[in-house]
Amino acid sequence: MRVLGPLQCLNIRLGNWRPLDLEDDNSLFSILSLLEMVSDERKPSRAPHPPIVEAIVDIDCVLSPRSKLEDLEMSARDSLREKYPLLQRRFLQQFQIHHQGEVKSKNDIEEGSLDALLFRSADNLQLTQFRRTGFSFNRLAPYHGMNEYFPEIERTWNNYRLIADPLRIGRIGLRMINRIELPLDQSGIVELDSFFKTGPRLPVVEGRSLTFTGFLNQHQIFVKDSGDYADISLAIEGRSEEKISVILDINAFDKRSREELDWEEIEPVLQSLRSLKNQLFFNTLTEECLNLYTCQS
Repeated sequence: MRVLGPLQCLNIRLGNWRPLDLEDDNSLFSILSLLEMVSDERKPSRAPHPPIVEAIVDIDCVLSPRSKLEDLEMSARDSLREKYPLLQRRFLQQFQIHHQGEVKSKNDIEEGSLDALLFRSADNLQLTQFRRTGFSFNRLAPYHGMNEYFPEIERTWNNYRLIADPLRIGRIGLRMINRIELPLDQSGIVELDSFFKTGPRLPVVEGRSLTFTGFLNQHQIFVKDSGDYADISLAIEGRSEEKISVILDINAFDKRSREELDWEEIEPVLQSLRSLKNQLFFNTLTEECLNLYTCQS
């Protein structure tokens, strides 16, 4: 399976997903995770440049009809100002289509109600969101592992819980966006089967040589034993003269509604989703692909 040619097919935007520490997450290659996934006894070293682009924790909530983001903004800003001094407001957009006669039409885009308050760190690498439908925590590279961020996620979640006063949790999600950079051979081609265990396949057409110029491959998964779900997306982001960048997006989530709002009830769910995400990650990439990150010095 080959891929050739430039294609921009995925846009990554911090804080607008609704679009991986190598010691504990995608943490490319925590010894513990690797022992779970790999049958041999080799223990890769920590990758100096792990492929994580962004890590996102989403806790979707049901709020009281009386809770309005506009009313929560001042309290939220005061509670987060020290670590997240930058505030961005995100609004829903409303689309209206007006038909004029049988031929002409007019499309209007109007700014709607407030959808989220985005509190960014001064370096723009970390983000806490108070959303109309819940809470989110985003972290951009450099990413140092979920264990490092759990205390901050707990702190900001407790702020959200105190200020927004959610009635219950409707969904908990953990999403990791990886950028996998694959070297081109002397012919300017990448054999995808050398790097991915699962992925796009071209039809075999007699008398013709087919080559990918781009792809977007998606899987939706239900895990029967745990009741969790996952979405996996694999897509070309772009290419240079020496390599092709492929985005591996793994979104694991628990859709079960729960009234327990304490962090002690949420963290085990995130740990379970992290385990699932790691299993999917290590079983999507081949050993040759993993070695791109474990063999660097």
